[in-house]
Amino acid sequence: MFGFSGSLKWASRQSHLRGRIVEGWALHAYWIYPKSLEMNVWKVYKRRYQAISLGKEYSNKHIGTFCKLTDDFEIIAHGDATCLLLNRDSAKLPFPDNSVDAVITDPPYGGNVNYAELSDFWNVWMDGRTIDKQSEVVINRTQEKSIEDYQRQLDSVFRECYRVLKHGGYFVSTFNSKDSRIVASFVLAASMAGFRFLADGAKYQAPIRPYATTFHAMQIGAIVGDFIFTFTKDTPHPKVDFDEAELQRIQADISQLVEQSVKKGRLEPNIREHAYNLLIPFLAKYAVTNPIQCKNATDFFERKIKENDRYFKNTREQLVEKRKRSFSAKG
Repeated sequence: MFGFSGSLKWASRQSHLRGRIVEGWALHAYWIYPKSLEMNVWKVYKRRYQAISLGKEYSNKHIGTFCKLTDDFEIIAHGDATCLLLNRDSAKLPFPDNSVDAVITDPPYGGNVNYAELSDFWNVWMDGRTIDKQSEVVINRTQEKSIEDYQRQLDSVFRECYRVLKHGGYFVSTFNSKDSRIVASFVLAASMAGFRFLADGAKYQAPIRPYATTFHAMQIGAIVGDFIFTFTKDTPHPKVDFDEAELQRIQADISQLVEQSVKKGRLEPNIREHAYNLLIPFLAKYAVTNPIQCKNATDFFERKIKENDRYFKNTREQLVEKRKRSFSAKG
């Protein structure tokens, strides 16, 4: 399993706070709770201790001494170890060609979470310095990293994944974004690295309950679940001539989807989920032969969303007021 952010990603899933760029500064959902709240430090510590203890008991029972760590691929390849952990640039892996059975990864979703910047808060205490962000795969205005830079860095990592993966092996990744152009960057990077998108290779996974109740997830318009993408390594990579009529059909389907969804009062995340199911196969099909038309398809969808911006804004405001009234009634 490969991680990202230049060096392998250590941020836990629970710490995935969605970010936004404002005037060049990365803000990560900092929020002051409007009511006073006191927590008993000892009780919190006790609960954490009990949780860690239970986790350790479980790992001892089900894993036992099976886990034998190493940082050398040859040792694990010969069966003298069972687990290899590396903290390094994912675009430079010390593995031979065609040596990995499967690649399972979860890359940064554009500029949603600036992992290195968030890690600086604790890294200066532990290591006395901030993190080198040059190879971090992210969209960040302050670092002068555009969506084009993001796709290029993704491509360099995915090409390395393609190199080490065995022929016929699977490349599996979760991904989502509230911007179809960022989703397109991911699909194009994987496809242009050589991977072939499977016919039913995009499955939407709804969030588990603990993730759906985080502050960010409960914000109106937030993308909560993820798509699970499955690609495979084929040789040679199939190339398909572009069909203009297919782009026109995609655009017509998107127009109809957005129009009908607005009439039915659907929220933006629901519309995007259905639109992505239309766009993703198209993007994967023409990523290699015609990336410009892939961009045209996502730009068309984003324009349709923008045309209904007032509707989405009003819907969000109504839902926010509804939640406020419900929250006040409980208090």
